[in-house]
Amino acid sequence: YGDMIALSYQLLKNQKIVGATLRQRFRYILVDEFQDTNYAQVEILHLLAGDKCGITVVGDDDQAIYRFRGASFASFRLFQKLFPGMIIFKLEENYRSAGTIVRAAQSLIESDPAARFDSSKKMIAASQSGEKVIIRKCPDYFSEAESAADEIQRLLLRDEYRKPSSIAVLVRARYH
Repeated sequence: YGDMIALSYQLLKNQKIVGATLRQRFRYILVDEFQDTNYAQVEILHLLAGDKCGITVVGDDDQAIYRFRGASFASFRLFQKLFPGMIIFKLEENYRSAGTIVRAAQSLIESDPAARFDSSKKMIAASQSGEKVIIRKCPDYFSEAESAADEIQRLLLRDEYRKPSSIAVLVRARYH
C-alpha cells in the first residue's frame, strides 16, 4: 500500500506529462473520509487537481484514527495551505448517537484542543436522550480489562442484559 502511494507521488511529480494529462481529464475531484489521508496522499491530490480542478473533501478531523498510516488532522492544514480560499462547511449536528454519548464525546474531544484542526467545532445531538455514560480512567491495560469485565458482570445481573449476546465491547487504543 505504501509503495502505491509513494510511486504514484513520484510519477506525478517527476513525469510532468502524466500529471498534465490527468489534470485535463478531471474537472472535479471528491475525497470522502479525508481525515484518513496522509501527507503524501494530500500532495498527490494537489498534483492531480492543479489550479483549475473543482475539489471537494469531506472529513472530520476528530475522527482521524489512522495515525499508524500517517493520517491526522494535519491533512486538513496541508489542504488549507495547498488550496487557499477553501470554504469550510461544518456539519456539527449528530443524528446517529444519543445525546449523552455526543456530550461525553464532545467533552473528551475538547480536553485536547491541540489535537484538532478546528477547536471551535462543537458536536450537537439531535436527540437529547440516552443512558448515562460512564467514563473510567484506568492506570493500565490490565485494570481497564478488569473494569470492563466487572461492568459486564454487573450488567448480566440486570433483566435487560441477561444474555451475554446483548452486550458489545468496543475498543480503540488512543495510540493508534
